[in-house]
Amino acid sequence: MSTKLLREGQQTNLEGYLDRGGECPFQGFVDGLQRFEKARLWRLLDRIADVGIPRNPELFRYEGRQVYAIKAGPVRVYCFFKPRAPRKTLVLTHGIYKKSRKMPKGELEKALKAMNEIFSEEG
Repeated sequence: MSTKLLREGQQTNLEGYLDRGGECPFQGFVDGLQRFEKARLWRLLDRIADVGIPRNPELFRYEGRQVYAIKAGPVRVYCFFKPRAPRKTLVLTHGIYKKSRKMPKGELEKALKAMNEIFSEEG
């Protein structure tokens, strides 16, 4: 199994990507956040799950090549839509604490690597 269900919402399911060691990089990142940052991020994720994807690019932005960023202050969580899922499903790959205006190099590639692993498993 390459993902695990994190939140089943009314509009969207949220799943965490599991690496080859069975670890969820997203969960590891969230566990390291301060309490108020974690609460802010989960409020936004709960809203996405129950209400749907925000149209505001300050909260949810297309980064290219089917990868999106969920933005909660300086916290970024990279994700993509899971293909052929029975419901709309976002797979959360990993997160970063953004300190500059530009996306750090390599972050898009990490998300693409996770996406390619999941796509190849699904055939």
